[in-house]
Amino acid sequence: MLAIAHTAMAADSFTLEKTVDLPPYAFEGRSLDIIGISPGQSPADTFKVLAERFGETRIEKRFMLIGTETVRSQEFDAVYKTEQKNESVSVTFATPSAGSGVLAVKRELKFDLDKGRPSIPDMVAELSRKYGEPSANYKDDFSNGRALVWYLGGRQECEGPDVMCYTGFGYRNYADSFEPQYYQSYIDALEAGCDVAVFARIAEAPAITDGKVRFLDILFVDLKRRGLTAKADLAAIQAALDSFEKKPVAMPQL
Repeated sequence: MLAIAHTAMAADSFTLEKTVDLPPYAFEGRSLDIIGISPGQSPADTFKVLAERFGETRIEKRFMLIGTETVRSQEFDAVYKTEQKNESVSVTFATPSAGSGVLAVKRELKFDLDKGRPSIPDMVAELSRKYGEPSANYKDDFSNGRALVWYLGGRQECEGPDVMCYTGFGYRNYADSFEPQYYQSYIDALEAGCDVAVFARIAEAPAITDGKVRFLDILFVDLKRRGLTAKADLAAIQAALDSFEKKPVAMPQL
C-alpha cells in the first residue's frame, strides 16, 4: 500500500486535484441526510449547518495529508466533530481528489430518562418515513433494541466477506473515518452492491426494559464516493512518485 495518513518530512510535495465528480444522489422517496448534511456536501456548507446548531466555537476541525516517505499532498479538511449535552455529530470528508465532499456522518443522541421518550416502534416508523423502508430490521442484542439498515443505489443490497454489510458501528470499514491504510478495503466495497449505506441503532437504557428509546445512533457512509476517492488518491500518489523518480540526482564526488 502506497498511502499513509501523515508524513512528517517528505522530500517532495504534490497537489491533489479533483478527478472524482459525482452528481447528487436521487433515491426516489428517500431522504439522504443527517441533520441537513448530505453526501458530497462541501466543508463550508457543512460547517454552516453545524455552526447554526451547535455554535462555531464547539466545532473541532481535524486535518490530514496523504503520501509516502518521499512525497506528500497538501493538507486538507478531514473531520469535523461537535457535541453538546445529549448529542454528538462527526462528519468525515473525502480528500480534494473528490472535492472534499462529505463521505460519512455519524450522529449519537441520548434521551433523558426524566423526560418524554419515544417508543422503539415509533422511532422505527419515524426513521422509515425519512429514509424509506429499511433493507433490514432486526433485533440488536448488543443494545437491547433494534438495528436498521438501508442499502441505497446500485443493486440495493450489500455483499461482503464479513460483517461490513450488517453493522456500521465499531467496524473499521464503516466507522466515521477515512484512513489511507484501509484504501483497498474501501475500493473492494465498491462491489458490495449499493452506493450509500445507512445504519441506525435504537437502544433502551441499560437494565431498563420499558420499550422506550434511550440512545439513537445513526450513520451514513457514501461507499461509492469513498471507494472512488481511494482509487484517485492512490493514482495521484503513484504519479507523484513517478515524477519524483525522474528528477536528476546529484552524484557524490568520488
